Amino acid sequence: MHSSAFIYLLFIFEEFLREGAFSLESFIVFPDRLKIVENPFTLIIPVHDEEKIIEENILKIRDYANQFSSEKETLICENGSTDSTLKIAEDLAKRYDDVRLLSLPYPSLPAALKRGIRASRFERLVYFPIDLSVNLSFIEESLRLLNNYDMVLGSKRMRGAVDDRPLERQVLSKGYHFLVRVLFNMDLSDTTCVKAFRRSRIIELLDQVPASSSVFETRLVAEALKRGFKITEIPVKVKDHRRSRRVLRRAGAKLIDILSSRLARSDE
Repeated sequence: MHSSAFIYLLFIFEEFLREGAFSLESFIVFPDRLKIVENPFTLIIPVHDEEKIIEENILKIRDYANQFSSEKETLICENGSTDSTLKIAEDLAKRYDDVRLLSLPYPSLPAALKRGIRASRFERLVYFPIDLSVNLSFIEESLRLLNNYDMVLGSKRMRGAVDDRPLERQVLSKGYHFLVRVLFNMDLSDTTCVKAFRRSRIIELLDQVPASSSVFETRLVAEALKRGFKITEIPVKVKDHRRSRRVLRRAGAKLIDILSSRLARSDE
């Protein structure tokens, strides 16, 4: 190329930059902005009667995940809603290619989780609450840890965690997990918060724990430990001021279920 032509092309390029038609960032790849395209993942988000927050929060979760991954799917696992949650979820699934809707005719968080895990297309799975009561950074942190672990547990009780729930829920949680550690000889601080899994490992446990169990998540973790899963915990920040429905009744059901689960394991 003649030097005059080369100089002319440089001049044109400079004019494009000045006019804003291009930016240097369009031509330069910065390492900290690279997207994790080689490790796609599935977000599993159970919803039940969440018409007031589902659209806004699904979009917040989706926007956050888009910052570090261009290949993912968001599974809205609707279960037995009596308000307009299902309709809103259907609209979201139509608007966004990476959002899928699964629906159950009855309310059941365990059944919704099972359905989501089985329907997921990717190996790395993250179970996250629709109310955003846990810091969003758990998603990215847990995905990185799944390179070395089969299961990642978010803990609101270990050092570095922040538990900003009502006092009654904190007290019940401490008592519950004290029983879990004693009855199952489990050296984990929390089994009932956010989680991430490798699909190929967790799917083998789904038939071992019934969806009717009120302590489904704890039993899932206990079964994973029994089978030698590599499990780690990371501290999370929990902020949940929504009134918990039937707190004491649910606590009683959990106590009965956890005791019966332990007795069943003793008979094996």
